[in-house]
Amino acid sequence: WRVRYSACQALGQLADLRALTPLIQRLADSHGEVRTMACQALGQLGDKQAVEPLIKRLADPALRVRKAACEALRRLRDARAVKTLIQCLGDSNEGVRKAACEALVAFGQVAFEPLIECLARSTWRVRATACEVLGQLGDVRAVGPLIQRLADCDYFVQGAACEALGRLGDARALEPLIQRLSDRDSHVRWAACRALEQLGDARAVEPIMQRLGDSEPYVREAACRALGRLGDARALEALVQRLEDSQWHVREAACEALGRLGDARAVAPLIQRLEDFDWCIRKAACEALGQLGDPQAVQPLLRSLHDSHAEVRRAARKVLDKHGWR
Repeated sequence: WRVRYSACQALGQLADLRALTPLIQRLADSHGEVRTMACQALGQLGDKQAVEPLIKRLADPALRVRKAACEALRRLRDARAVKTLIQCLGDSNEGVRKAACEALVAFGQVAFEPLIECLARSTWRVRATACEVLGQLGDVRAVGPLIQRLADCDYFVQGAACEALGRLGDARALEPLIQRLSDRDSHVRWAACRALEQLGDARAVEPIMQRLGDSEPYVREAACRALGRLGDARALEALVQRLEDSQWHVREAACEALGRLGDARAVAPLIQRLEDFDWCIRKAACEALGQLGDPQAVQPLLRSLHDSHAEVRRAARKVLDKHGWR
């Protein structure tokens, strides 16, 4: 099989159309690696006579072959492949789903209507990945259908719809996404925080602040990061409270958010975090104090030059040098 594999590889690199028929024949080879290389070589050749044979390989028992077929069809960009590629969004393997997603994005508007159609009648996995593709396509005609998927029976689909709406950045999604902040599923609440962060609308600040007390740490973290990006001083006190969170990654996100806010009232609480037992938090506090640029932090940062962890010492040194404080 290695000789056949190498022959397929060489024919793909030669890019001679005389290789088309032999390579199509190798798509039925008994060895998966040879079929994979034949797919790749046909993608390199770029001849649309290979489209139908490659579509058949999307059902190959070997996941590497299915993935390679998706990638080859992405290069050929023939509309005949769209329907079967959408079916591949439900593949059991994440790599194949990702390759199908990238292929459909490359098709652009050709894939738009078929993706919209499958949102309401496919498996949950297809619906979720279709949401992702629609977000990447960037067509605001998808906003209405995606808002409808926020009420999907599957929470993964709801979360994917949230993220797609955030990527599209259309203000029509604001209120529906704010409503999802109170969803019973934590994954959906997390995705809604991330989406509202991308929308960047100040009307989401207070609803997101309520999620700083969420029962799930990763939702609290997403809320901190969103509030930091939104940059609204109303969130200051609530973010300062998260500096005492039991989870290190929430405290770290709170430090970063306070640095982004640029409010001098955060200086003293951040200085306290320079004594945190977790070095990641001490480092994040140094960096946040560097963003604030307040001279009150000079002496505490000088002490951090002797921190037990090299990353903290490096962060403190960088801040002090940036502001010329030593």
